[in-house]
Amino acid sequence: MSAEAKDDNKTLMLMAVLLVGLILSSAYSANSIGKVDSELTTLEAKANTLETKLNAEEEAVDALQVQVNELGNSSSIADTAIIGINNHLNNLDAGIANNQAALDAVNAELSILRGDITTVEGMIADVYTQLADIENHLDAIENNITIHTSQISNIKNDTEIIYYMLAEHQEMIDRLNSCQLIPYGNCTNADLTGADLSNMDLRGIDLSGSDLYDANLTDATLYYADLTGANLYNANLTGADLGGADLTGAYLE
Repeated sequence: MSAEAKDDNKTLMLMAVLLVGLILSSAYSANSIGKVDSELTTLEAKANTLETKLNAEEEAVDALQVQVNELGNSSSIADTAIIGINNHLNNLDAGIANNQAALDAVNAELSILRGDITTVEGMIADVYTQLADIENHLDAIENNITIHTSQISNIKNDTEIIYYMLAEHQEMIDRLNSCQLIPYGNCTNADLTGADLSNMDLRGIDLSGSDLYDANLTDATLYYADLTGANLYNANLTGADLGGADLTGAYLE
């Protein structure tokens, strides 16, 4: 409330008090001046009390006005905050829309990648099938290698037997070459163990000291052969011609 309004209220109250005083003065003209003064004093006290209350009420009104102004300012601040919040929400909506667009693009790329992955998985399945075929082929090759290894081992064994037989034949050849298995040949101290001399013409041959163990002399001609000290143990002399042969010291059992 303004200061002028406050002064006007005070003036009106004083005038009302004076008017009441005049009325009382007229009404109670018969009363003594002392009684009137007492009543005026009482009225003035009441007027002061009313003024005090009025001032208190005016101060309360002023305080309410301040609060109203503050509320107005607060409302303005709140409106500003609400506008800011709305702007922020609009920005968030725009960001969400942009993010959704980006998400849609990513999902599209993911769909393409899934298709590529499916293609690659199909290729991998084909590779696994080919690997399985290769493994089966390798197993067959390994089985063939096992069979061939066994065959090679058998061939090696046969080869060793052949080498052994060749060695024996070579040894026999060497023995035969060390002496002359011809009529009147010289085979002194020759090693003819197990030699096949069947049907040979060995007349007059010198076989002294020779080892003819287990030799085959079937139908051999040993006419006048020198067999002194020869080892004829277990030799086959069936049909052999030993006419004139010298068997001095020969071992015949």
